[in-house]
Amino acid sequence: MKVCWYCEKNNAEENSSRKVTIYSASMITSRRKFITKYYMKKDVIIPRCPRCKETNDRLNWIAGTVIVLSVIAAVLAALILDRFTPGYFGWSEAIVAIAIFIMGIWIGTFFARKVPGREYLKQKGDFRKYPEIAEKLAEGWQTVKP
Repeated sequence: MKVCWYCEKNNAEENSSRKVTIYSASMITSRRKFITKYYMKKDVIIPRCPRCKETNDRLNWIAGTVIVLSVIAAVLAALILDRFTPGYFGWSEAIVAIAIFIMGIWIGTFFARKVPGREYLKQKGDFRKYPEIAEKLAEGWQTVKP
């Protein structure tokens, strides 16, 4: 049984493990004006326990929710400010809307740090540090398909 890579305490479960796909350019063909790139694809499984999966999912949910709420707050702020100056949406309203959006993201980031179980992901939260992935990245592989 493998141990969770994130917390290094609990046993990893197959349905909780994280799958990361990495890519490497394998061949480039050129025909007239068209250039086609072909990529090799490899899936790397990072062993993870259910508790770390739950914590990671919760943090992703909080971050997504905060971004959506901050966008809604920015739109509402812009509409309210436009109500005070009918028919005119100027720079001052746009700046306030952007400031509310940034403040929402900052507040969300602050509260995301307070989520119980966060300590498990602090040490190894970046999947690119996983040994097999780090080795492939050093060889020129990428985590996103270019």
